[in-house]
Amino acid sequence: IKDTKLTNYEILKTTQSQSQYYVLLAMSRSAFVKDKLDQLTEISSKIDLELHQVDKKNNLLQLVSYNNAIQLADQARPLIYLIHAADSQQNKQSYLETYRDYEQKEKRLSETTKFYLKSDASLSPLVHQIKRVLQTNGFQVGDRANADSILEVRGSIEEAEIFSAKTVKINFDVLVKTNAGQLVSSKSYKLSGASVTSFKAGKQNAMSKLTSQLKDKSGVYTMLGLGQ
Repeated sequence: IKDTKLTNYEILKTTQSQSQYYVLLAMSRSAFVKDKLDQLTEISSKIDLELHQVDKKNNLLQLVSYNNAIQLADQARPLIYLIHAADSQQNKQSYLETYRDYEQKEKRLSETTKFYLKSDASLSPLVHQIKRVLQTNGFQVGDRANADSILEVRGSIEEAEIFSAKTVKINFDVLVKTNAGQLVSSKSYKLSGASVTSFKAGKQNAMSKLTSQLKDKSGVYTMLGLGQ
């Protein structure tokens, strides 16, 4: 099992065998179950608050809410398994089914929420890379008129020749906004690359580091402020 906080227990005996330590505990089953039920209730309240009137929200904000609810559900699942193991009369299967429903809704939203990329012309190679990563991971990128979310990229690309090596530094922020301009999250990046042949190659080396950070959906969610 995962690390579990125990309450109302008594240590009956301890012993050591070589490098292993053993502890025999006695504890109240009912108190343990009550403690886990209380923790589950607290998490459920947070989920209810997160999803309050979620259907009235913009698609991006719905995606944020369901993503947060799923992260809370990941904290609740081990509690449910412990409760079921400690008290067979407790049946929280409906909670697990609800969590699966959240995951399905989040998946549908991630596939249908439309993003629009906005930046200065100087950052167009970087924006092209971000667009490719988004599309590779199943996110839709389109025009401003139909967008649910705006990804605004701000920053600069600096080039310098040092000891015959062409170095490139890319410092930028990704601001995630609703289509109405409400800021949802922001994340800063600092990339650097070098090449002995050209600044273009140095720039590509720098941007490849971003690609490695965003290699899967989890990485994209982190950029969007939806990751843990």
